[in-house]
Amino acid sequence: MTTPPMSHEVAAAYAAQEVAAYAFLRAWLADDVDKGILMLDQNGVDRQEARFFVLAVVKAANRALMAANGYNVEKVLSVIDQWLDDAGSRASL
Repeated sequence: MTTPPMSHEVAAAYAAQEVAAYAFLRAWLADDVDKGILMLDQNGVDRQEARFFVLAVVKAANRALMAANGYNVEKVLSVIDQWLDDAGSRASL
């Protein structure tokens, strides 16, 4: 049994969530954690419940990205910027 393709609206909603996640990763990497926390607030994430989990995921993702890109911050920022552009395009469908 195959699942039907997701609607454009659902795909755009998922892409909008990706934009928020990538922007948070970028804020963390750029050493602006306060901006990342603000993004959580703007996206309705309850800080008390999700804060430590989200921060741990962001830290792990940043470590993985840095390791995969030779610890070159500019290269990692470029990768995240590409992801932001792609997800932003899909979110605006």
